[in-house]
Amino acid sequence: MASPCVMCNKSCCNSQVITVTSFDVERIARHSNLKPWRFAQLRKLDLPTCLNNHVVECWDGKEREDHILALKSLPCKLRSEEGCSVYEARPFSCRLYPHWKTGQVSKDAVCPFVPKMMFGMVKPDLLHVEHFEKENLEFSGIVRECNRRKLTKEKAFEFLTQVRIY
Repeated sequence: MASPCVMCNKSCCNSQVITVTSFDVERIARHSNLKPWRFAQLRKLDLPTCLNNHVVECWDGKEREDHILALKSLPCKLRSEEGCSVYEARPFSCRLYPHWKTGQVSKDAVCPFVPKMMFGMVKPDLLHVEHFEKENLEFSGIVRECNRRKLTKEKAFEFLTQVRIY
């Protein structure tokens, strides 16, 4: 069965903040030969839901501001007329969307009705889910260490986007 995404207007790429991990940034950088600052950013935390253990605390003197590592811009900066320019290296959140790790389709998914219904019949690849969970756990540790250091936004971005893939 073809991906239900072929019947979509790419609402997820055009209207959703795409959060990423250090590992996603590294994969995209290697695949695209782009520097992380060209496509990723620490975005001020203004999302209704995100993983609390992915919240990056940035410090400006004694003031703390919470951020999340995300791809730049809406629509997605990596989207082209032909589709995702980094499809093979796309973030795990994109690989799994619109599913939760349980395999259920998210009630908040922005997919049009028919593709959303079709996603209900297609389950995410369990290897992707396991790898996603492993990277999320490792990224949580990286964020914890970053927060422990009480870095500025610029230094926190540097810390989070240094090479980590082995």
